[in-house]
Amino acid sequence: MVVSHGRPAYVIVTPDVYDAGQRPSPAPRGRRLREVLTMLATAPRPDPAFADDLEAILDSVDTVPSDDPWQRS
Repeated sequence: MVVSHGRPAYVIVTPDVYDAGQRPSPAPRGRRLREVLTMLATAPRPDPAFADDLEAILDSVDTVPSDDPWQRS
């Protein structure tokens, strides 16, 4: 759920919830926290070189902007 100014703005769901871009009926429901935690606990771990790969990617791109892109306008 995405919240804007303390109020729900929209809910992010997987594309398979929608059929050809039409609203699902009935509205999709989320998963229980216990189920999500079980899924995360049993998910495969990244391989040991994962952090090295991410660091190499970051080193290969230009510098990131110094301004805060999330700063309130």
